[in-house]
Amino acid sequence: MAKGYLSQKTFDKIREKMNDELAKDGAYFDGEYYCFHHPEAKVARLKTNCGCRKPEPGLLFQAAKDLNVDLSRSWMIGDGLSDIKAGRSAGCQTILLGKMKCELCHLMDEQDAHPDFIAPNLLEAANLIKRHKSEFIEL
Repeated sequence: MAKGYLSQKTFDKIREKMNDELAKDGAYFDGEYYCFHHPEAKVARLKTNCGCRKPEPGLLFQAAKDLNVDLSRSWMIGDGLSDIKAGRSAGCQTILLGKMKCELCHLMDEQDAHPDFIAPNLLEAANLIKRHKSEFIEL
């Protein structure tokens, strides 16, 4: 939205479709958090540097507060290094979606943004979390 590629109306339609698809299987989001800011925004009201735009962890902190979530027992799953950096800054375990590419390895080193795990897709990320769930069982 900040760069003018997406309107609020289109964004709302995407959210509605996503929520409708989840509801078909009885799934839902406990909360939704979005940052529309960008330091180079074309939309003046969205042009800012903020703590909620990844790689800053502001939205993760807000969600943790709102939903009483322990970020040290949470997972940040994303397809970019900004996702990994935000998750690490918030104290989450991290999963990078996609395949390792040599350029990505160099960027991870340069940006100190190494994920805890890499999964080829969201389903495999979920399976990975399920396998590691025993590490987080409360006594």
